[in-house]
Amino acid sequence: MLLLSRAAGADVAYQSQQRSITVSNTAGGGGLQTAAAPDFAPFVRNITLSTIFPGSTGPIPNVASGRIDCQVDPNSLRAIGLLAGAGGYDEDTGTTEVGDSRLVVLVAFNVTTPTQYTLTAAPRPDLHATDEFVLEFRDQTRNNRIIGLSQTDAPQQVNLTGTLLPGNYLMRYRVQATFDAGQASRDFAFNLALGCRADFNGVGGVSVQDIFDYLAAWFAGDQRADLDGVGGITAQDLFDFLGAWFAGCG
Repeated sequence: MLLLSRAAGADVAYQSQQRSITVSNTAGGGGLQTAAAPDFAPFVRNITLSTIFPGSTGPIPNVASGRIDCQVDPNSLRAIGLLAGAGGYDEDTGTTEVGDSRLVVLVAFNVTTPTQYTLTAAPRPDLHATDEFVLEFRDQTRNNRIIGLSQTDAPQQVNLTGTLLPGNYLMRYRVQATFDAGQASRDFAFNLALGCRADFNGVGGVSVQDIFDYLAAWFAGDQRADLDGVGGITAQDLFDFLGAWFAGCG
């Protein structure tokens, strides 16, 4: 499926996508559940596996769950959600039962005119050193990696801005977390905004309506309103947007 979009100040064609969330646990023979987006429509899903196993102090839950809200629209590609689970030592089998939650977002797109972009992302969930984490943004036409992070890199906020030249691009985001003790959870979030940030709605250039639409997104907790990628949606994001709006689109 090819999704053609008009981003703020740029022509964007979304070409292919792979978006999924998977959970698995090991107790009682184990289980596996996956949900995947069939097309470019909003992908909002919450899945959970839960089993009880015997521990030294009584029954212990072995849980794996994941929640994702991933949107592809004319102005941005973004995802926000949560990975959670629980496990522990199984007295009957003498092994450690684990819950595993993971997500994959892989989207290819093309731009035909120079396009401003902003990429923000929360730090990788810090639970186990071996948990998978991939954040990669690549210029396929020029074989240039704009950014590439993995689980071997220190957890860090991401806030990049720049201009994409006409060509093909690939956005890859994978997060996996393993839970082998009491109930725990890890948030994840990224937002690749395409086009001028001041033209928030991508309609008719920069206007007062962009302020109204940004404020609506800000109050609704929409991930697009997290302009700096730091600490979620805060007053600083509002100040940053107003600064961008008064500066206009060059």
